[in-house]
Amino acid sequence: MFKFLLILTLICFLQFTRLYSQTPSYYHYTSTDGLASSTVFNIIQDRNGFIWFATLNGISRFDGKQFATFRTKEGLNSNAIISIAEGDNDELYIR
Repeated sequence: MFKFLLILTLICFLQFTRLYSQTPSYYHYTSTDGLASSTVFNIIQDRNGFIWFATLNGISRFDGKQFATFRTKEGLNSNAIISIAEGDNDELYIR
């Protein structure tokens, strides 16, 4: 009888208890926020915590608050960047 009452109590408790979880916050960044292009081919995070975006209009670096964009006028050979990789000495390899 005790086992039956325990199971019934657990079922009632679980039936009437609602569980709420936190909703994660998502941000949608566009070119109006400073991203070089809305077409992004590759994303990496380097050892320093910067997030790098390979886009059609250059490379964007995000520090968590704002974007910095690098294009041909900053020394790139082309604005269309397909891929980014980080080397051993904190170098970025782009293609």
